[in-house]
Amino acid sequence: MSIREKFNNVLIVVGVMFFLLTLIDINTGSKPAAVQEPLVHVRTPVKPKKEEKDYDFLIPKEGRVKSLTSSSVSKIYRREHKEKQYPNGYGVFLPNNMVYAITAASVSKELYYVNGYLNGYVPFAADSVWKPLDYLRTRITYLLDKSHYKGRSDVWQTAKDSLNQTFGDCEDHSIVLADWLIGLGYDARIALGEVQFPGDKRGGHAWVVLFDKGKEYILEATSKARWRQLPLAASLPYYYPRYMFNRDYLWSNTGSVYTVKYSGKKWVKSGKFIPDNPYYRDLRP
Repeated sequence: MSIREKFNNVLIVVGVMFFLLTLIDINTGSKPAAVQEPLVHVRTPVKPKKEEKDYDFLIPKEGRVKSLTSSSVSKIYRREHKEKQYPNGYGVFLPNNMVYAITAASVSKELYYVNGYLNGYVPFAADSVWKPLDYLRTRITYLLDKSHYKGRSDVWQTAKDSLNQTFGDCEDHSIVLADWLIGLGYDARIALGEVQFPGDKRGGHAWVVLFDKGKEYILEATSKARWRQLPLAASLPYYYPRYMFNRDYLWSNTGSVYTVKYSGKKWVKSGKFIPDNPYYRDLRP
């Protein structure tokens, strides 16, 4: 037998031994000695269903906002609210002056994104829009913030806070109504801008816009008159919208505020709210 043949035989023996050692390592590994069942009988344990934790409805949701027109992501790092410098919160802008996030000061003087105030509070199930409107009309008194919050210019309340205290101004009424309607499955949004009611001066305002079956309605949440019909947005030209928001998104009006349309190319979905707790205890009629 030549030297080459002897060398080849040694390589074959070494290779076989290495393969056997590999099999032994695979079969034993780090498994406990008591595990003897074939692999086909080993069951993957079922993970317990994650139960969402309840949260305080008096506190707006925390989270981040992502720009939908760029890669920017914003988070509130400076929580305390500078009352004199930013009396009504502030907006987060892109270089092209597009707003993709708006903050507002809470009862505790802390800043939250406006989407977070729609934290999912639904007082009870309702089979139509009329019940929330009538409940709001009779249960909450219109009261300016400076009358209750010792001169503070603008304070945002969650829906539960407004219902507990039985008072609030325009954005507080709107938050109650919009959060309630969203929780019932409606496409409701809060519009921010100005309004000039007949005989009054033009001023900042918040109201609810309802999108239903291709039509747009303005729901004046602060109205204390008995509702007889839902007015179409097209019939109310004295509302001047600049932004809209719901729990998830912010829309910016890139056209004229002298519009009665709340959809179309001029309305840009500019920001997405990403809550730390995405759970909402919504209801259905």
